[in-house]
Amino acid sequence: MTPTQSFSMLLDDYITPYVDMRIEGFRMLRGAGLRIPEPIYIVTEEAFNAYMTEGFTKALILEIENAARAILRSNKGKGVAVRRAFFIQGVTSPPGPRSAAIFSPKKVSSFVEKIFSFARDELSEYLNSNSHFACILHPFINPRARKGEAGCDAYLYEMKGDCWAVIRAVYGNDEGAVVLPQFADSYLVNLTRDQIWSKELKTHQRGLTLTAEGAKETKLPNHLVHRQVLSDDQILSVSRMLRKSCNKLGDHIRLEFSVTEEGIFFTECAKYTESEMPMIQVKTDAPLLVDFKEVGTIVKVSTACEPDVTTLCKARVIFMPNMSRDRMIAVTLKIAKYVQSGTMILFPGSLTSHHIVRLREFIERERKSVHIMSTRGQTVRVSGDEILIEYSGQRSLLTFHKSVEGKWKPFQTISLGTT
Repeated sequence: MTPTQSFSMLLDDYITPYVDMRIEGFRMLRGAGLRIPEPIYIVTEEAFNAYMTEGFTKALILEIENAARAILRSNKGKGVAVRRAFFIQGVTSPPGPRSAAIFSPKKVSSFVEKIFSFARDELSEYLNSNSHFACILHPFINPRARKGEAGCDAYLYEMKGDCWAVIRAVYGNDEGAVVLPQFADSYLVNLTRDQIWSKELKTHQRGLTLTAEGAKETKLPNHLVHRQVLSDDQILSVSRMLRKSCNKLGDHIRLEFSVTEEGIFFTECAKYTESEMPMIQVKTDAPLLVDFKEVGTIVKVSTACEPDVTTLCKARVIFMPNMSRDRMIAVTLKIAKYVQSGTMILFPGSLTSHHIVRLREFIERERKSVHIMSTRGQTVRVSGDEILIEYSGQRSLLTFHKSVEGKWKPFQTISLGTT
């Protein structure tokens, strides 16, 4: 099989012996039944080879500009995204420029030249038979941060026969999940069972917008600051799309997608390693056994307030206010041994802290399934209702809220005494 002999081709017509994950990723997404921005054109390896020997010729420019016109005609107002498609043996995700929306065919060809010149000048040591340099042109999908549109990534994996996904969502471009992780919500979803298993919600001060000058942070309006980036309905809608695609995409696949008023568009699909997967709450098979009408049965645990075995056996909610401050290995072992599956453990800290990781390990050794949740604005679904949990350390109060007409309303406050 030899590379194509044309400068610009539609995705389905392009054949190459090299497996570039950006090009192959679009094929995988479409094959799995997921919506991608179309049409997609490849500025081919032959175009790059011609650039290296003859420069940016009129024939090359003409084919690129014709492809850009075809995209602009069928996608009014979107612009063209120009992306690198580099394959270098032994190099994961080679670097290179990436455009914002371009609305002029001439500027599209200029940006392709910019990508090719980057490969020539910055990646010259890889210009050999084991490398492949091309570009992808497709309609630019631009989630508008201030309009509440979202950029997301999802990490798919299998565990105990079920397909799972960790989804991260930010307002604006999906690169914000990496650039602005402090503003990115995370959702753990069991795709097989169509369940949202847990959520880590953030305060969203800013989103990310791609412009001609590069990525820029965008200040968000007040009504988005405390709003969950993806609604539960949107999370489950994405979940159902991914569930149908799991067998075709395979294990350890990372996806990028945008949730806009126009719909959900997938723009990248690639393999990931274990070290690249974001951490989120422990997976559990147990139902939540908390009756929020009797939420006063909360047991508080600290170095100054260690419960006895009988209390731990009966507990349905355990609150650990200073888990992140004190070394509580003995107490943690005790909880892991006597707590019942289905119990909820609350604490005011990060789900990836060293203390919580150790607690998870101890509980899993006991073969129990416990819900470990942060009180920093995390929500949980109970009997169909979404509950927001908040903790005030200053007043030592634990407050539970329900969503009423789109706003959080407190319905139960428990005093926990001194910490």
